[in-house]
Amino acid sequence: MTTPLKKPVPMAGNPRFVCGLRAAGALALSVILLLGLAACGSSKAATTDNTSAPSVKKPAWASELVAGDGKTITVGSDTTFPPFESVASDGKTVVGFDVDIMTAMADTMGLKVNYKTYDWDGIIPGLTAGNDFDMICSALTITPERNAAIYFSDPYFMDSYGVAVPVGSTLTDWKQLKAGDTVAVQLGSSGADWAKKNLPAGVKFFQNKDTSALFQAMQGGEAKCVIQDYSTTANFCKDPVRQAKMVQRIAGTDSYLGMGFQKSSKGSAMRDDFNKALTTIVDNGSYDKIYNKYFGGKPDFVPGTMTLDEALVKSKAN
Repeated sequence: MTTPLKKPVPMAGNPRFVCGLRAAGALALSVILLLGLAACGSSKAATTDNTSAPSVKKPAWASELVAGDGKTITVGSDTTFPPFESVASDGKTVVGFDVDIMTAMADTMGLKVNYKTYDWDGIIPGLTAGNDFDMICSALTITPERNAAIYFSDPYFMDSYGVAVPVGSTLTDWKQLKAGDTVAVQLGSSGADWAKKNLPAGVKFFQNKDTSALFQAMQGGEAKCVIQDYSTTANFCKDPVRQAKMVQRIAGTDSYLGMGFQKSSKGSAMRDDFNKALTTIVDNGSYDKIYNKYFGGKPDFVPGTMTLDEALVKSKAN
């Protein structure tokens, strides 16, 4: 058994010893508190850094947007062209494939999108005027003629022309059309241009800017078929009310859609930034999700695999 050590009484009563003990204790306590505060500060800083979203720098051209708020891009569109763009059942909300990809691209720049309905046959002059909207994203086919008037983005969608007929029709090929037949085409569209150039001499045309009106004319016997973009035409045929069916995707008519911008310094800058944004939503998977929502499956054409110049060459060939 070990004998306990006796407390050194003389030192305990020494004032210098007591003061030194208190000072050492105070110093230790201060160090502990400082370390605790530093640790808390580090923890808080780490938490802030990990949870805060990085700010998105808005492009310089945002200050020139027609909305005047520095954050809203106004998009001119013919909103009668589902599934690309159409007005929802509430009578005011514009929905569709183009709307969703525009929203996704604008998000990468910290901006918002507002769609403005515009007559199709005046949409390019409306863009060049520059007072009503900032750009076009409305299933706009890239053509050399349009490219002379506006700036195009890189192509973001591939389509072709298709033929729709009434459910009881025996027509299966556009080459069966003959003089005297009437074909319904969208007024001012590239599909209408193709039809006028390639259909047999003597074929007549029913033209309207609204796709619904084209199908109504066909239902009423005013037109033998509808010829326009395959994707939109097929979408209309899905509705039993149309009493129509797709019979042909016209070979050799592949076309490419692009966003349109004013031929100005603002338009040039917007085009460049939207090309980058398009690449971003392809890389992060947003484009594929939006495509599947409206068309099902994976896209046949991936944006970024064709340049604008290549699309223009293809357009000339058609």
